[in-house]
Amino acid sequence: ALRLFQALTLQPDEFSTLSLNLTETFTRYEQPDNSQQAYAVIVRYNRALSRHLGLTLEGGFTQLHGAGLDQTLGVFRPLLQYTYGKFSGSLGYDFGYDEYLSTDQQVRNLAFLRLSRRF
Repeated sequence: ALRLFQALTLQPDEFSTLSLNLTETFTRYEQPDNSQQAYAVIVRYNRALSRHLGLTLEGGFTQLHGAGLDQTLGVFRPLLQYTYGKFSGSLGYDFGYDEYLSTDQQVRNLAFLRLSRRF
């Protein structure tokens, strides 16, 4: 198996960061004789909107190929985060797409609110 990683992080200004992560995996199996390839891309953008409020945008894409395997996965996640003292909250959305062997497709939509307080 061979696995390659690449990462790039930029800071466009003092309030934000942008990152790109790439992964490639090549696997060969001896019994039965076949191989698989996986390619993944993840992009993240973080922005401080104020002292207590932040925004994160994240998107990713993965493709898997091999004998009897052909899968495409995609995700997009915006997230708004608020912290003040021991209190924190986040409001987000999660969109997911999964296609397997070009026959089975699933789409996921999920909105969430998360509140917490540390003691």
